[in-house]
This record gives sequence, C-alpha cells and structure tokens, in this order.
Amino acid sequence: MLCHYGTDTDGQGSRSFTTKDCTITISDVQAKCRTVAGIGKNYSWNITIVDQTSERSIDEVSYSPPSIESLQVIGGVKIIDDEDSLIIPTNGSELLLDISGANFGPSDTDKAQYTLSLVENTAPHKVAWVSDNSIFKVGHRNIELFSPDGRGRNFFFRIEVGGQTSDPFKGQTIHFSPPSITASNISSNGINTVGGEIIEFFGKNFGDEATQVAAYTVESNVQNFSNCIINTPHDS
Repeated sequence: MLCHYGTDTDGQGSRSFTTKDCTITISDVQAKCRTVAGIGKNYSWNITIVDQTSERSIDEVSYSPPSIESLQVIGGVKIIDDEDSLIIPTNGSELLLDISGANFGPSDTDKAQYTLSLVENTAPHKVAWVSDNSIFKVGHRNIELFSPDGRGRNFFFRIEVGGQTSDPFKGQTIHFSPPSITASNISSNGINTVGGEIIEFFGKNFGDEATQVAAYTVESNVQNFSNCIINTPHDS
C-alpha cells in the first residue's frame, strides 16, 4: 500500500510526495501512513493498493507555513545590530544572514522555492524589497542567505517557502544604511561658477540605478547639484 499527495495549486510548480509505513488499521475502511518531509500547500491525496489507485481526495493537506523566530548576521558588513534594529548595507550581497525559525523545509529543497523579502513595518506590510541573492544553506529550522538589495527605513523581514509566507518578523526593525561619500572627482580648483560640470562621487550605500539621488553643497548659499544618477550600483 502506498499513499501519495501532491500537485499543489499555488502556482509554484508541481510537487508530489509518497508517505512511509502505510498499514491497514481497520479492514477495508481505514489506514494510517507516516508523512515525509516537504513544503507547500493544497495537496490532495490518493492511495495505491497493488496496481489500483484511488481518485484524488476532495480534502487537501498543507505543510505548516514558515515562521521566523530570530535573525543573526554571520558574515559581511553590519552597521548597527541591537535588540531593536538592524542597519544593513544597500548591497545585499555584502551581508550574510542566519534566519532561525520553523518549517523552512528539508535541506534538499529547490532553492527557487525560497523568497526573502523586506516589507513595510505597518499594515498591510506591503513588499518593498525582494532578495535575488544566493541561498547557501537550508534546514527545517535555519536558513542562510544574503539580504536583499534596497534603500530606505522601517522594514521587517518576511520569508516565503513553497508558496507559503511567514508573518513579518517584528523582533528587529530593518533600516538600510545612509549613503557615505569617500571621494569625488572634483579638482583642487573647485567647481566653476557657471555650473553644468559632471561631478562623480564615490562611497558606499548609494543604492542601485533606480535610486533617486540628490546632492547638496554644505553652504546653503550655493545651489544644489542637479540631474544626479547612480553610475555604479551602491558605490558611485
């Protein structure tokens, strides 16, 4: 006797599972089986006995959705990390996170089934940034991956596994680091009074090409720079 469940309807692709240790407990009318590790939702069942297989069940079963209990920076650059907030670089590939929780799935799960997001910290918690950086390690209670690229303040982390989404993790509010300038191409003679010169700034945490940029001189009686763009993501 074999019991199968699978073919979810969450748009994440087809998955199927076969239970273990199936036995008949009451002749003809009752059986029990042991589930196997997996992820996903909305699975129907069928049972195979010898060479005959039942129709799929009307009832559906889902694995429990993921939940985040804590997060820890285990590699890269963190700006501030305390009990209430975490300030992270705009370049997510610079920060490796260890997220602890539950129901992240078995270690051999396709990495494409995972999405780490930063959502707004107020309801309805709209998604602001989604990580497309590499996932390094997966386990039922831990996952290691890089943080998302982004910019701005006041976000929560949220993770999606196999089409099921965790609640936002409110243990720490996430902020991207403000920009910092380390150099520029301004000559020792300064900038001309006419304007129109192209000035390039170098530093960290400038964001990607889509970032809206404004540059200002320190003295309030000098006009602000105009038409600023990101040249190299995050750095200039």
